[in-house]
Amino acid sequence: GTYTRKLTTLDVPVNAVFIAGSRLFQIAFNLGPYGSYLLNEKEIIHKDADAMESYYGVELESKWEFGFNIGAAIEFHTGVGVFGLRGGYSHALTNLFPLNVDDYYFSASRNQVIHVGLVYMYQF
Repeated sequence: GTYTRKLTTLDVPVNAVFIAGSRLFQIAFNLGPYGSYLLNEKEIIHKDADAMESYYGVELESKWEFGFNIGAAIEFHTGVGVFGLRGGYSHALTNLFPLNVDDYYFSASRNQVIHVGLVYMYQF
């Protein structure tokens, strides 16, 4: 069986960005805190009743999440726009589930996200 919990969030990062390079090629590094608000949650359980875990069906502790993120990017500046590759890591400092509850115990339940993306920017 499988278990899936999909969280749709609105993330607001507040990053410091450090940029180095020439007019054609640049490398950027960013870091800073973020705040996140849960917009939607969907839980899908395909397991036998015997294999149920204690966190199945448990409501999240809060719709808010706070953490930090770091990232890096490479950008190529051309006459038709900027092309780039970006990647980053986000680590929550708040827990998804309450800790030390009688029915279940977690030492931590924090989101960790690794993301990679292609970028195209055009200046009007």
